[in-house]
Amino acid sequence: MTNALGRVLRGVRGEWTFTADGPGAVVRWTYEFLPARRALVAGVVVPVWRRYQARCLAAVVRVIGG
Repeated sequence: MTNALGRVLRGVRGEWTFTADGPGAVVRWTYEFLPARRALVAGVVVPVWRRYQARCLAAVVRVIGG
């Protein structure tokens, strides 16, 4: 990783799954962090990443009119 997270992570694997559910969809996402510094990732990166992804998903829902 070449950005700021490269100092605390060896890598990240993300997976998004969209499943039809009536008139809408169920969206699930999973991120696997490969930590170089486990305590920092668990205490700082993961909570911040969760909030960031929730905001991203809310923005997508607004754009598609959900």
